[in-house]
Amino acid sequence: MLPLTENMLKQAEQKTTEQIKQVLIDWKGCGKSEQRQEILKIIENSGLKYKRTKEVEK
Repeated sequence: MLPLTENMLKQAEQKTTEQIKQVLIDWKGCGKSEQRQEILKIIENSGLKYKRTKEVEK
């Protein structure tokens, strides 16, 4: 089972007052490579961009 589904992403987007443009992903927390690929597909299909946590300045 994936930690993220299309329905979960849609619900999060509906409950957020600001427009979501990008999703922050904890790469190691996404499980195995196959799960990460499915998560990326869900995010991209929703029209959002993503960034890995290591790409964010601290």
